[in-house]
Amino acid sequence: MIRGCGKRVKGGLYICCGTSPYGEPIEHFLVDPPLPYGGEPFRAPLAHKRNGGSNIKDLIFWGGQEFYPFCPDFIEETRYFGVSKRISLNFDWSGVTPFQSRMFFMHPRAIIEKKAEPVDRCPKAVHAHEKGEEFCLRSLYFFVDAELEDGKYFRKIGSTTYNVPWLINDCRPKYAPGTFLWLPFTHFEYVMPEDKMADERVKKALAEGASIRLMDE
Repeated sequence: MIRGCGKRVKGGLYICCGTSPYGEPIEHFLVDPPLPYGGEPFRAPLAHKRNGGSNIKDLIFWGGQEFYPFCPDFIEETRYFGVSKRISLNFDWSGVTPFQSRMFFMHPRAIIEKKAEPVDRCPKAVHAHEKGEEFCLRSLYFFVDAELEDGKYFRKIGSTTYNVPWLINDCRPKYAPGTFLWLPFTHFEYVMPEDKMADERVKKALAEGASIRLMDE
């Protein structure tokens, strides 16, 4: 499959949250309304220790607009394929604990800076959102670039195609960045190089008990 950011590369290390028929739907993990972010964009994930003396680390990711032009692009790709974010082989994974560490995701177009409007449905079933009393993530879907097919609007990003309820084409909103999604960290995946020889840093981490799956792609 192809993600909005492309295919995975040989020799790359990825931090993941998989999907499961027994798991919660993506709506369970949405942050709605998103939490505003007033800082600068960043490339490498930010790691933060939990409060209360815990050694468990949570991670914060910035979703690049060049790969995911609209926030719903990332949400819908995650719905079908989970998350796989490439990180440096020098990444300090101490404290990043499967099914305890959380991953938080930001996007530069997570919030629309205008008066809230009623939506057809709220993904979190918040009545104030459906009445237009507070901004709802659902509003973001109305402003994506989509194609009309058989009387319905669809948007395609990588291998993901999703339906758009309706489009508002007569204006482009002013966006603001925010945190719109959190997910549990489940495991790392390392894509084996062509020579099938894992990097020494990966071998060392495996020997120390890191949760790394060796993958062909």
